Amino acid sequence: MPRYNAAMPANGAISSLKAIVPAPVKSSLRGARRALRDRIGIISNRLARPNLYRLNKPERVGVVYSAPSDMRIDERLFLYAMVRGFRPQRALEIGVLRGGSAAIITNALEEVRRGTLVGVDPEPAMAVPWRDLHGRYTLIRKPSPDAIPEARDAAGGPWEFVLIDGLHRYDQVRADLAAVLPHLSDGAYILFHDAFHYGVATAVREAVEASENLIDCGYPCRTVNPWADATMPYNGFRLLRYAATPARSVDVERILDPLYEMERRARPPLRREALNHDLWYCRAVGPCEQCRAQHKQP
Repeated sequence: MPRYNAAMPANGAISSLKAIVPAPVKSSLRGARRALRDRIGIISNRLARPNLYRLNKPERVGVVYSAPSDMRIDERLFLYAMVRGFRPQRALEIGVLRGGSAAIITNALEEVRRGTLVGVDPEPAMAVPWRDLHGRYTLIRKPSPDAIPEARDAAGGPWEFVLIDGLHRYDQVRADLAAVLPHLSDGAYILFHDAFHYGVATAVREAVEASENLIDCGYPCRTVNPWADATMPYNGFRLLRYAATPARSVDVERILDPLYEMERRARPPLRREALNHDLWYCRAVGPCEQCRAQHKQP
């Protein structure tokens, strides 16, 4: 067995010591170090506050504050939350301007790791770096509604979400909405900005009254700006839902069945006794009929 002496180099001593440590001990030490590093990492991540403004990192919700947009903060938050929660595969925006809404939508899509956005505007003044759109954006520099067929081709299928924020004129909004209707998927949502503008509101109301396929979801954002123009109010969101067949409600199965199929899991059967099953209630208060049947309790 080698012995350390003054003439032996320090690295030689370390190598010699490593050589005499049994392999199982080395493996145990390495495993312990990895476990310690993992535990420290978990604790650090829980204690650290995420940087909401780093658009290349998760939780990039800070984009709602930094995006160059004329939308108010409640509108920005609603737009980000809706896209992130609804998770559309294909989205369209009419009216790009500086790219603020594009940044909000594409960062919400990036957060859920799916979806693309097509923007239509004849003269955009993009102020958002393309890297901040995460490769999820296509810009068509043509006017609407002429560019709608090209935008559909770029999307590769019908849209599940549309933001109409172009010219706020009755004739224009009416033409934009009529042009996108044939290119919507069943259950798609259409969001109008500056919906308190009477021209926008009238075009939307008439479209809903004339179509059995459009369901009016009202004004989810009601912050009005009556001072931008002495003759016309601005701001506000109006939301519509498109149904391929006239329907007043959305069956949960239509949404969940594809998700179960994607995960290759069987959907739980909708037996009557299962409708009163709630995980918290059955644990904290008492088992429901389904739980009692599963555990064969009286």
